Amino acid sequence: MVQIILCVARLYIIQLFAFLAIWLSTYYPGMDIFLSILYFLLIALEARSPQNLKKRDILIIIILWQGPAAVLGLMLLSGMNAGFWSLNAPFLLEFWATPLVALLSCFKGPLLAGKPLYYYCIIATPVLLGFYYYLLSIPLLLKQKNSIRWPF
Repeated sequence: MVQIILCVARLYIIQLFAFLAIWLSTYYPGMDIFLSILYFLLIALEARSPQNLKKRDILIIIILWQGPAAVLGLMLLSGMNAGFWSLNAPFLLEFWATPLVALLSCFKGPLLAGKPLYYYCIIATPVLLGFYYYLLSIPLLLKQKNSIRWPF
């Protein structure tokens, strides 16, 4: 359980510093895209770090890390856009996806149901990041599974 908490804490620290770095880098053209790619690499390093975690533990880490943003995305997709959430949920979700906004802004797309493609990309970001983390963790799970030897 301690490993799960430490892993989630490291992911939140990466997320926090990515917010700050990309916010400050918007004053320098191209630097925000570089830092977004660096964010992906840091997440990959965290996912590939040698830990003794089970599949269940990795899923718990993903839920704790991307759960708040996934809930916001589901609220937006379900139409819960009344009161406080009508103005703040899209902003909070975009704030959560700040490390990827530079990359997402490169995608110009059509309007879908009156919203730009960028809007749906931001809603999908928590699921995609969780899937990315999980896929990078699979080789470690397979290595742990293959390292178990029978005594006879």
